[in-house]
Amino acid sequence: MKKQDALIVRYPDGACSALQFVSPTQLLLAYRVVDHGPTLGFVLDVAEGSLVASAASVASIPEDAGCLGYTDEVSTVTAVVGADLRSVELRLSGAPATQRSIGRDVVVADRVRNASQLVRTITRTGKIPYLRLSDDGASLHYSASDKLVCVDVASGVVTATYRCFCRVTAYAEHGALLVAHNKEGLLCFFDKRTHRALAYLRFTPTEWLAFCDDGAWDASREPSRGVEIAWSDAESKAFVPGVGFGTLAKNALPMVGVVGPAGAQRAGLLANALSAALRELPAPSREPARRSPRRR
Repeated sequence: MKKQDALIVRYPDGACSALQFVSPTQLLLAYRVVDHGPTLGFVLDVAEGSLVASAASVASIPEDAGCLGYTDEVSTVTAVVGADLRSVELRLSGAPATQRSIGRDVVVADRVRNASQLVRTITRTGKIPYLRLSDDGASLHYSASDKLVCVDVASGVVTATYRCFCRVTAYAEHGALLVAHNKEGLLCFFDKRTHRALAYLRFTPTEWLAFCDDGAWDASREPSRGVEIAWSDAESKAFVPGVGFGTLAKNALPMVGVVGPAGAQRAGLLANALSAALRELPAPSREPARRSPRRR
């Protein structure tokens, strides 16, 4: 049996082109179905646990809202991938970062023009990090492996780490809830107060599957397939309802290294899992979202 026959078909890498809360309980998402192809819009009601296709949502949120890139600027704070392609440089500068593609033959530091002061360099192992500053420039979110890391810009101290199985390409937060999208199309929901994973959601235009770390799951219809949640050249990770989490060695079935328990279906799983983080949410800001530089 081929892997693609047993798993919900995955989107291309970085398929989420916009991710933004527009109300305390509504999250808008824009997805590219294929590389350089059409964009589909979806509205996720996190209180009801419902997911609805919505063409109007694509036009209602700025392009690249919530998406991580290789460089970002807020006010006088600039974050850019370091020259070693493994670190993040934080600078104070009034000049915008130069937009250029990143390759291993490019000296990334040259992309910042007239940088007046290098505040600090945050070095972590992993691949080339994706990054995004908060709207107030006080914190930096970046992902260089299977985690989304939050760093206080003033001190350089890591304040939170969220495990997302694969590199994160976009995130949105409101109140106590943070939602991260990884490059395999998995939405990960976290309680910002405890940094604990609440639930996961994987969907395509025709079906969705929600599940938790304990193996419990819920779906739009009786599932016949699982979902891929991470991928590398050597292996990929997947979740299969009634089986649990496991590894596809050499990217092929059968799944090995299965981690239980094999939970049962739990109706309303997504809404129930997020209920605690949704209590007493503040109203979202009505200010327009920033446009983040595109990831090349």
